[in-house]
Amino acid sequence: MEGTVVIMLDVRKGKIVNSQIVRSSGYRLLDKTAKDWIDAHWKFPLHVNRLIKEAVTFELDDSPLPSNEKYYQTSYIPQ
Repeated sequence: MEGTVVIMLDVRKGKIVNSQIVRSSGYRLLDKTAKDWIDAHWKFPLHVNRLIKEAVTFELDDSPLPSNEKYYQTSYIPQ
């Protein structure tokens, strides 16, 4: 899965009070992951009061893993 999701953020007094997906990546899982991560982790200075449009891109890297690096697979299960 690869794609870019565009999210509109309504920031008031430095906090995200609302976020909305305005363009889907084409994959519900990528869209939800980007929105949930932004909502939970992004912070702004207290003086920020505005709408912000942000794009999040998910890409797969085709380069092989180094032979000494272990590979761990994780799964995201939406609630």
